[in-house]
This record gives sequence, C-alpha cells and structure tokens, in this order.
Amino acid sequence: MNTTKNMIAGLLMIAGFSVHYPAKAQQDIPAQVRSAAESKTGGYKITQWVSDRQGGKYIATVLNKETFRIIEIDTKGKWLRTSQAFQPDSVPDIIIQALAAYVKDGYETDNYTLVEDAAKGTYYTVDLTSDDDDTTLYLSTEGKVIKKEKR
Repeated sequence: MNTTKNMIAGLLMIAGFSVHYPAKAQQDIPAQVRSAAESKTGGYKITQWVSDRQGGKYIATVLNKETFRIIEIDTKGKWLRTSQAFQPDSVPDIIIQALAAYVKDGYETDNYTLVEDAAKGTYYTVDLTSDDDDTTLYLSTEGKVIKKEKR
C-alpha cells in the first residue's frame, strides 16, 4: 500500500496537482473536457475530477486495481498530458536497463511513471534516492536520460 501512496504522490507532483483544489462532480465538468479526458482513460472509468483554476485546466484521475492515471485537459477541452504509474514489475526492460547503473551506484528506484505530454512528447520518470541524493530521472522511451532534477 505504501508503494501505491508513493506512486500517487509522485504522479500528483508531476501533474502540478495540489490537494487544495476542490474535487468536482462529473456533471460540473464541461462536455468537451469530459470527452477529451475519456478518450485518454484506456477504457477505465474516471474516478475523480479536480478543477485547477490557477493552472487553467481540469485534472481527471483514474484509480483502480489495474491502473492509476492522471489526465490533464485545458478549459477548452484540449488534452495536455496523461501520466500513468507503473508497478516495478511492469516497467519496460529498456528502462530497467537504463536504471541499472544507478542501482549499482547505490540508488533505490521508485515511482515509475509514463508521461505522454502534448508539448514534450512521451517519456518516463523515475525517482532515485540515495543517502545523499533525491532526484527525479527523466528518460526517453529508448531509455536515454533526458535530464536529472533534484527534489
């Protein structure tokens, strides 16, 4: 369960989500926003909506036994980003191979996320933790490091 909580926290941070934004009822979400989000759920039901007025977007959450996704849609219904958490045993081999050097250097890995972004493309994020360092690693779908960002 702790891993699930960590994944949720990591995805919410990636989405720029704050728990201070109020949840919205499905009927309060504009139709074009609902439609855009539903096209990105992978067939799963949206479990929560949040309005991020400051960010000018709506955030749809899909949380069930099979998946955890955060879908961001702007107020006009344009898809912005989808973030999907993975359990460690579901991470693609190419990403595991890219992380091997970090693990060898003493890092622990956590919060595996696939991000599909309208502006930045598709990439993975993984949190790395050691005694001296807390970093989020951004990796291309080919397993190449895009950037490292201290947390």
